[in-house]
Amino acid sequence: NPDSLNFLAVINRVEKLPYVRQAFVRVIPPSTLHIQVGERQPAAMLIQGDNRMYVDTSGIKLPVVEGKVVNVPLVYGFKATGAGDSVKSKTFKTISHFLEKLQAHKLANITLSEIVYTPDNGVVALTQNNGVKVIFGKSDFSERLAYWDAFYEQVVPKKGIDKFYYVDLRYQGQVVTNKL
Repeated sequence: NPDSLNFLAVINRVEKLPYVRQAFVRVIPPSTLHIQVGERQPAAMLIQGDNRMYVDTSGIKLPVVEGKVVNVPLVYGFKATGAGDSVKSKTFKTISHFLEKLQAHKLANITLSEIVYTPDNGVVALTQNNGVKVIFGKSDFSERLAYWDAFYEQVVPKKGIDKFYYVDLRYQGQVVTNKL
């Protein structure tokens, strides 16, 4: 009977599942319960020793589901345990902001694979090929990702990514590199 159903309790129970961002419940007469869910999407995989856990941009930790692989950057420096828990540090907020901007840059998203935060350099990523260090700093990620896209499209085809030790994008309007 729809009158005996506690909709708030149903919503709360469904929203406790780590991959559920939000749930909506409605009854379709005479006796159908319809639950619509908004799903959390992994933005990165936290790596801590042998432990692995996905995380969304709001910091909610999501379990790795056997057989379901998501191609996301690897992030180091955070606990990779406690599905449903959240990462709330200032450092993760910076990485999360970077991950949000990264999703809007197709080229950067497919060329960068591992991410870490260091107090001196801010967000540092490694390239998929050759593990070149790319330094993004602590802010202005849209602009710096655009610099990376331009560098990768214009310089890498001519010089090769394997010729660089690092690419530093922290400086306004310029790209600083160190060649091997």
